[in-house]
Amino acid sequence: MKPAITNKNEENLEKWLDNQDILLRMRISNSTLIRWRRKKVIPFSRIGNKIYYRESDLLALLEKNLRHAKW
Repeated sequence: MKPAITNKNEENLEKWLDNQDILLRMRISNSTLIRWRRKKVIPFSRIGNKIYYRESDLLALLEKNLRHAKW
């Protein structure tokens, strides 16, 4: 049996999410995501009709908009 071929740099690869991933993770509507793209709230890449987002960009967006509760 041949060993599986693995990429040693696999842990350094950026994870990309598609529209559905973003909608489910953020619990937002498709129209909200479209608005964010138009207003350049989150960067994206398009290949044909498919749109992708870097996971790190999503995390940066969340971090940038983090609000701490004042008790």
